[in-house]
Parts: sequence; C-alpha cells; structure tokens
Amino acid sequence: MKSTLALFLTILSSTSSVQGRSFKNNVPTFEVGPDAKIIGNKIEYNDPDCDPTLECHTTKPCSKPGTAPTLAADKKFFACCLAGQRLLGSPETAFDCCADGHDLVGAPDVGFRCCPTGFKYDGKICKPVCANGKQLVDGKCVCPVGQEEGPDGNCRLQVCQSGLRSGKCYIFFTEKGNILGLQNDGKYYAAPDSMVHRWAKLQLCKDQECTADQAISPSDGVYIRDLHGDIPTGANKGQWINNAANGAHLERTTKFAEAGHFTLTKWPCGRYCLGGVGQGVGAACPAETVSLTFYSQDPQMCFPWDLTEVPCDTKAITNNCIWKSGKEQCCEQDEGDSRPALNQPSAGHKPALKRLWAGVKDRGTAYDIESATLQPSTTPVCRKHECQVLGSYSWQVNGPVKYKIPGSAPVWKQPFQVPFRLPKDSIIPTQDEDSAPVSHYPFEPLFEATGIMSPEFLFDKVDIVVSRNSLRKLIEFCDTGHRQTFRLNLLMVHNTLFIERWEKDVNCLTGQAYGLGYDRNFEREFTKFPEGEENSSGNHRCLRYLLGDLNCVVQFEIDARYDKPKPAETDAETSHVELSLDQLSIADRTKAIPQSAVAEIKTIQGARDRSRDLAQLWFGRVPWLITGHHTAGLFTSIVIADVAPKLDKWERDRQVQLRKLATLLTRFRDAVTGFGGNNCVAIYERNLKAPTIRVCESNLGRRALPDDCIQKFWASE
Repeated sequence: MKSTLALFLTILSSTSSVQGRSFKNNVPTFEVGPDAKIIGNKIEYNDPDCDPTLECHTTKPCSKPGTAPTLAADKKFFACCLAGQRLLGSPETAFDCCADGHDLVGAPDVGFRCCPTGFKYDGKICKPVCANGKQLVDGKCVCPVGQEEGPDGNCRLQVCQSGLRSGKCYIFFTEKGNILGLQNDGKYYAAPDSMVHRWAKLQLCKDQECTADQAISPSDGVYIRDLHGDIPTGANKGQWINNAANGAHLERTTKFAEAGHFTLTKWPCGRYCLGGVGQGVGAACPAETVSLTFYSQDPQMCFPWDLTEVPCDTKAITNNCIWKSGKEQCCEQDEGDSRPALNQPSAGHKPALKRLWAGVKDRGTAYDIESATLQPSTTPVCRKHECQVLGSYSWQVNGPVKYKIPGSAPVWKQPFQVPFRLPKDSIIPTQDEDSAPVSHYPFEPLFEATGIMSPEFLFDKVDIVVSRNSLRKLIEFCDTGHRQTFRLNLLMVHNTLFIERWEKDVNCLTGQAYGLGYDRNFEREFTKFPEGEENSSGNHRCLRYLLGDLNCVVQFEIDARYDKPKPAETDAETSHVELSLDQLSIADRTKAIPQSAVAEIKTIQGARDRSRDLAQLWFGRVPWLITGHHTAGLFTSIVIADVAPKLDKWERDRQVQLRKLATLLTRFRDAVTGFGGNNCVAIYERNLKAPTIRVCESNLGRRALPDDCIQKFWASE
C-alpha cells in the first residue's frame, strides 16, 4: 500500500512540474531551473519548485517557425523568441521578446510593450521620454512655447532680440505718419516734412564712439545722433539729441556729456517705445506737432514710434542690396518674388503700409497669433480624404453676362513641337486667381454655382470658406513667416468663417512692378477655350474637403483641362444655354470639368524651388502639372507630369505645417467669436522680427454674403 501511494505522489509531482510556473502576458513564458540547457529548438530543465527527491525533468520545444528558446538575463525564465530578440520582463509586469535597442516599458493600468530605449508606452503607442525640460509635440521632444534649447541641451527662456543694432540708422514715424525731425527753431518735432522741418536720420549708439553692431535691449542705454544737418546746407550734422527735461524741448548738442540717455523697447503693433535711463520720455506739450522731453519723475513713461532702418551713408555701394527690383519695395506680390525682406525691424505703419490698417477699430485689443507659438493639431492632414466639387464658373469679358455656370477652362492642345520661341507677356492681368470683379461679395459666384450644381448642399457644417491663395499665404506663415505683407478679411456667417483676400492695388499685387514673364503667352499658345467659351477669362471652382478636423470649402482658378491621350470622346460638359438669371448664364448640364482633368501650367527658366508650386497644387487637389522649360523665351521642352507622388511627399514633409495651419484657422474662428462674431481683419507685416498675425475688429459694413443667399444655404437661418 505504501509503495502504491509513493508511486502516485511521484506521478502527481512530475505532472505538476511539466506545467511549471507560466506567464501569458505578452508572450508565453515559463520559469526554469538553474540547469536549463538549450538544445536546438528545445529547452531541457528541472522544475525549480520540484522536490529534489523526485524526478522533475522537463523538455519544451519551440514549434513556431523561426523561434528558438530564449532565456531571460537572470536565466530564470524562457520563452520562444525570434532571432535577435531578447526576453525581457518579470512576473510582476509582463514578458515580451524585444529587439535590440528596445526595452519593455509601460504600467499595470495600460500594459507593457517593447519600445525603443528612452521611450514610454501610454497604452496605445510608444512615445519618447522627454528630458531637459522638453515636451512631446508631434512625436518629437521640443522645448515649451516661449523657451528654446540652450547649448547644454536644456530648455531655457528664449533670448529674443529687439532687432535694433548700434551704429544703424533709423527714421522715427508717429502713428499718423509724421516723421521726427529738426524744426527751423532748433527743436525736434514729429511733423510732416517741409522746408522748415527736416526729417532726422537717427543713429543709435551705445557709447560715444558709436561702436557698431551691438544688440540693443530695453535695459541698455542708447544715445541718438542726428546725421542730418541744417536746411539747406547740411551744416552741424552728426550732433547728439540732448537731455532736455521736464517740459524743455529736445534739441541738438555737440557735447556728449549733455546727450540724452535713451532706452528703446519693443511695443505692440511692431512698434518701439522711446524712454530714458532713470527717467521717462513723453510729449512736451499738447500739440498737433509732437515735441519731446525727458520726465524725471516718471521713469516708466515712453513714447511709441514706428522705426524703419535706412542707410547711414546714402552713397554706400551696399545700398544696392537693400532690394532687388520693383517700383515700390513694400508692394506685395503673390507669386515668384525672390526679393529678400528689407533689413528693418518693423514696417510699422509708414505711409506705404498705412492702408493695411484702414478700417481697424482698435489695435489695442488685437488678438495676436505668433507663428512660433502655433502647436500642430492632433488630427493628421491627408489629401486622400473625400474631395467634392461643389460648383464652377467662368468669368466673361464681353457680353450680357458676367459669369457662366459651370463654365469651362481652356483645353490643352495636343500635340506640340519644340524648340520654339515666345515673346514676353505684354500685360499683367489685373484679376488674380480668386478675385471677384463683379461682386460686392467676393464669394457670391461660388454660392451661385453651388446652388445650380449642388442644390442640396448646405453650409451649416462647413467650418471655413477660403481661397487657395489665402491658404498658401497662411501655410507659409505657419512655417517661417510669409515673405510678403498681407491682410485678410474675416467674416462669420453662423458658425462658418469666411476668409476674404484684401488688396487695394491689384496691378501692384499681381506683379506689375516686378517685370513680365512668359506664362500668359505660353498658355495662349497651347490652350484654347471650347467653342462657345471664347469670351471666358478664367474658370474657377470650389472644392469641399477636410483639413484635419476642419470642413473646408476652397475656391481657386483652373489653368487648363488636360485629358490623357485616348480615343476621342464627346464632351457635353462645355455646352451652355442662356437662362433668364440676372447677369448669369446657366449650363444645361450641371457638371464641372472632372477633377482628374484639372491642370496647372508653369514656365520655368533654370533651377527653381518648386515647393510653392506644389503647395498650390496640393490645396487645389490638382493632379497634373504642365511645365515649359525655356531660356530667355526659347522653349526646349514641355513636361506633363502626374504629380500625385510629389504631392504625397510634400504632404509628408509638411505635415507639421499643415497641422499648424488647421490650428491657425481654428484660432481665427476663436478670435472672431471673441469679438462677438463681428467682422474682423487679420494683418501680417513681413518685417516684424517675430512673425505675427494680428486679428482686429474692423468697421466693414457688410456681411460675407447677401441676406437671401445666407437664407438659402443655411438651414439654421
């Protein structure tokens, strides 16, 4: 009887040892004894919990292809892992087979996974563990807003510059455009330039020798030297502005000991405020022409100015590098302007730019958006989401109607032969890609077209209505700041934000001042409007697509229709019939040119950065790019390319900027909402050192659309 019981216990113990201690998270793992041996694809060991007087030998194979027994570092556990993997973990956490360069990380409440060394697991994905005060943004460790990475890798407060340098010369403008200068009574006033008032060219100095190119900060004292002299001889030039105080007007002095000790600090709206060391600076008298004095009892008092850097020496050869071409250096241009920005701290509101601020109610309540502070939205931006053509129309240059719906773009003519020569364009069109020459409401034709071609579509769930051109400006702002100054109108209809372009001098803004190219003659040579469309001057369409979480309607112009060579087809999309709508003709078929046939046309001479072209194609979902390559008008090749692969790469490379653009558009809506839904403007001046868009309430006295149009397209109206 005893021998039978002993045999039973032996069998029971052996059975238990074969099972051993096992763990299932994340890979099946077994506890082994210290004598474990790996033989081929199996492991042999004694159960560590087995009674040493019993036989507890265990053999386990790894049957899954490519796997082999792998011991943990402490040799107490094993699992079947792939070649190159290590068994990591513990009974208290989990076990997993991790590749080199990875660790098992996580927490009991989210689980454990293999992640690259230095990362953490949040229950969904591996994320870097940010050190040195950094935060995780878009998968990267970056310093928080307002901080920058120092030489030691740690985050520190940003060391911002004022943009002012010693030895440089500046003109001081008041908000009204008056210039600080010397009056014929020997005192300084801000007044219009005249024969009795000579504007001052003021050099900023940190010492008597005016040591050049030292940064000027608000805590630094500066001396100001007027390089202009008397009218009309120029005598007495290069004297210091003195330290007159407590009502005495600032004058000139030849004695450095009597020179005023000033300070300059950045001020809102891209301006600078002039103060003093240990005292303040303000108006000496209540007068139209402002004069200045030091205030010894109020060290915080300062007087705001717009500063523009100018050459200290009007004869210096380096002045040739200030700007490259053009009648007016401050004039905005949308396409192809390669001129560098002027080296000046602020364009301010000098006369050439004062028009930007026309109709702004109160700049003091502006909602500022700095490019550097924009955080990418959390939702990826992808052009392969659904894209819906809502409508299209063509402007008419002659005849009883102003635009046709759906209209037609000129058709690309096949075949073509090279080489050939074209003359330069003789005119610059005064109508850009999203202008509205007939309407008090720039987007009204878009809605007329949508009503005909997509009659069931309502705008209640549309977040943004915008032109492609505006999106191109804004994404450049999200990157490094747009190269040119611009202004946009922001108007809200229910929950839909309309972003309108705003330009006063169309000839200037479309390139009249910068020379002519070959694009228009190239288009005329190789495209032709269909029969019945000869009076058309451009075909425009509007697309609805998602930009991250934002439901957007985007308007733009089509250069051409390009159909891949194939057997001739009947194209009924270009036939039109006149209907009795005021200033309109409506097509008998409500179909636009297929989006798959939309093409952009460019001419190019030499090497050129194509990223701006790709942005234009991406926002218009344009599949074809037709490029004419030439040298001084002699065209040697024409390339027709399906740009889908390039657009995919452009989207990947600029995913951060695209997500920042979604954030920027959302902040525009928030800003307008913060102003009670009233009409606003967004203004960007390129010469500000920190690229900033200022949103201000405007006195524009109209809505984005006529009332009857709003009633038609919003169910909530």
